[in-house]
Formats: sequence, C-alpha cells, structure tokens
Amino acid sequence: MGFAMNLLFIGVQTYLAFILLMSLNAFLPFITIAAVARYGQRAIFPVLLSTFVLMLSTAPAGYWLSRPAYFVYAVALIIVLPLLVARIVLAMQEVALQALASRDAQSRFISTMNHELRTPLNAVINCAQLIDTDQMPAQQRELLQAVTVNATALRHRVNEVLDVASIDGGRLQLHSKPLNLLDVVTTVKAVCATAASSKGVTLDVRVESPLTPHVMGDEGRIEQVISNLVINAIKFTPAGGTVDLLIDATQVQERWSIEVTVTDTGIGVPDDHKAYIFTPFTQLSTGFGRVEGGVGLGLYIALSVSDAMGGSLTVSDNPAGGSIFRWIFELPGAAAGSSTLALRDALAQHAQHVLPLHCLVFEDMDTNRLVIGNLLTRAGHRVSFQIDGTDAVQRIREAAPDLVFLDLHMPGTSGWDALREARDAMSALPPIIVLTADTRTDSMREASAAGVAGYLPKPINAHELLALLAHHASHART
Repeated sequence: MGFAMNLLFIGVQTYLAFILLMSLNAFLPFITIAAVARYGQRAIFPVLLSTFVLMLSTAPAGYWLSRPAYFVYAVALIIVLPLLVARIVLAMQEVALQALASRDAQSRFISTMNHELRTPLNAVINCAQLIDTDQMPAQQRELLQAVTVNATALRHRVNEVLDVASIDGGRLQLHSKPLNLLDVVTTVKAVCATAASSKGVTLDVRVESPLTPHVMGDEGRIEQVISNLVINAIKFTPAGGTVDLLIDATQVQERWSIEVTVTDTGIGVPDDHKAYIFTPFTQLSTGFGRVEGGVGLGLYIALSVSDAMGGSLTVSDNPAGGSIFRWIFELPGAAAGSSTLALRDALAQHAQHVLPLHCLVFEDMDTNRLVIGNLLTRAGHRVSFQIDGTDAVQRIREAAPDLVFLDLHMPGTSGWDALREARDAMSALPPIIVLTADTRTDSMREASAAGVAGYLPKPINAHELLALLAHHASHART
C-alpha cells in the first residue's frame, strides 16, 4: 500500500512538473517581449539567453534529449517568436518616431508660412484701412476698396490652407465678440461679387429678419463659411446661371436662430458624391471644362467650423437643377450698437477716451513698424521702436515704457530670448504684448507661461489692439 502511494505521489509530482514546465515555456516569450518593449533592442539577447538557460535548467535530466521535436518547438517558442515580435515592436517605434518628426516638421512649416504669408498681408490690409479716403475721388476710393476686399479674400484663402492643420490637430479656435450679421453679409457680397461677375453668374443676396441681428460670434469664421459656400456655388455654376444667398435670422428670447441657404443652378452634386464632398482636397469635375479654382478645402473647412459652432451643414438637390447648401446654427444675442466700429471711428474714439501710453515696439520689418506705428499714433499713444532684441533689458530700462510690444521672430536675439533675458534681469517689467504670426496653441501656451500680458497674432486686428491698449491704460497710471 505504501509503495503504491509513493508511486502515485511521484507520478503526480512528475505530472505537475510537466504542467509547470509547459506553462513556463508558454510564459517565457512574453517576458522577452515585455523587456524589449520596455528597454529596447539592447535587451533582446540578454533576456533570450536567460530564458533559454532557465528552460534547460528547469527540465528533468534527459527530458529534452528524449523529446527532440518538442525541444525544437520550445526553442522556436521562446526565441524565434520573441525575435519576430521584437522586430515588429521596434518597427512600430520607428514609425512612431517618424510620425512625431513629421508632425514637428509640419508644425514648423505652418509656423513659417504663418509668418511669411500673413506678415505682408498684415501690411496691405492695415495700410489700406489707414488711408484717409475723405479727400479721395470716388474712383480711387473704389479701387482702394477693391484692394482691401481682395487682400481680405486672399487672407481667407491662406487661412484655409493653414486651418487644415489646425482642424486635423484639433486646434480650431473660435473667438466670440459682438457683431452685426448684416456687416458679415456685406463682406461676403463684396468678396464674392468679383468671382460671380467675372464668370457671368448672377449673385442675389437677401436677408430676411424683422430685426437687425446683433449677435455674439466669431465674425471671421461665419464670413468664411458663408463665403466658401457661395464661392463653391459660383465655381460650379456656368455662365448665365444664378446663385442665391438667403439668410433667415429669427430671434428666440436671447438667442438667434440663423439659417443660411445657398442655392445654385449649376451641375449639382451626384448622390454618390454627396458623402465625400466635405472631405479635404476633394473636387468635382464641372463637365464643361475645368475652369474652377481652389484646392478642395472650402467645404471641408466650412463643415469643420459648423461642427465647432454646433451647427448643421447639409447639401441637397435643387429641383430646378443644381444644389442647395443649408447651414443652420444658433448664436447668443448682443446689445445693439456693440458691434465693431469702422477703424477710423474706433481710432478717434480711442484717442479721445483712453489715457495715452508710451509703447516700446520690438519689430524688425519696416512695413510692420509703419503699420503699428500709424495705428498707435492715431490712437493717441507715443511710440518708440527697436529693430531687434539685442540688449532688450537695457533698452526697456532706458525707455521706461508703459507697454512693450515684442515680435517673437526677429534676427539675432529673438523675441523669446529677449523675453527670457528681461524676466531674469528685471524684477518689475512693464506689461509685454507678443506680436507674432505664430498662432500655434503650443506657442500661445508657452508665452502665457512666460508671463506675457497679451498675445496679438498677425495680421494685427486693429480693434483687438485697441482693446488691449484700453485695458492696460486703465491699469497703467491713476
């Protein structure tokens, strides 16, 4: 009886050892894979050697000699499989690093294009707005207005390309402020009228609202969406056709419900194309010659902005031929008269009511100094200029300004370097406003962390500049 129990006990031990060995062989590859994922390629061979020695040492004497086929299988399991997985893991890590490098390169490219494209537009738009047209003949006023409108339209096209990266990166931002929707419609009509006239398309614009719609919203984005829809309709409508823009605004308590309908008599959108016309870089063939412009971003950006505003943008067939684009959204109401003044009136009002400041401006480009100098002077402030960030601390101390405007991208000592030097050397700094075409969220966050008092993107919005000046003037002196 005792002998039988011993044999049974030995058999159970052998079986359990076999089960343990089998389990260990199945577990060992994952140790190697985890080590490679954590420590990289340098961990492969030390871990493989350790697991191989462990596999040999835990087996009973003669176990592997009596099972050559299983030995080959076990070696493949603990060595070949981890090597294959490690190669895949390393390849994925390399792809991830390349993707990050590509994303950084894209971000740098966007930042550069922001600066190189928006900076000259800044000069054109603001200089045109600063010209006194009172003594100008009507024809010259019309020409100047055409310059302003088309420079603004060009800025929108530049923004479209740059917006794609912001949208794809989840960085699309809305800046809400009081606006008169009728002013937006006027801008849309001015921007789109040239395209319609040059193509021989009739553009009809109507607004149906019992009251003037004063709302809170992002004026630039709203104008961008409507202009994109109208330009797209003109693009695919042949000469002699019609594009109708109807804006129906209804006030419900303190909110406005706005429906924008763009109807054209063009080629229409086939049913099998409706699903993807809002994707980027998608264009339809006109069927009567490829004379349409653009790069296929307008509708994609329009839908992205609509989604960000909580709106609905759809396309349907026009029973008379062509297409109907309908954009529905809501905005909170704003007090009448709170919308943006004309620049000349805003400058005069600012000079009359805001305490004059001494502003020190670090800016390397002549045209930018011309623009901001005129804006600040006509707003009643005193201006000093520096063309680079060299000896920024000494220059700030000597000038003793009430406010500093600092361009981040200057030759030699950059704005970032000047800002760091000033922060390290001076215990009490005047408020610093950053001037830059770099609108990346990371740059804004970095500037905020550095303690700047404001971030003013280029092209400079004159009304935003005046608002910043008024805010700091109220705190500068008593």
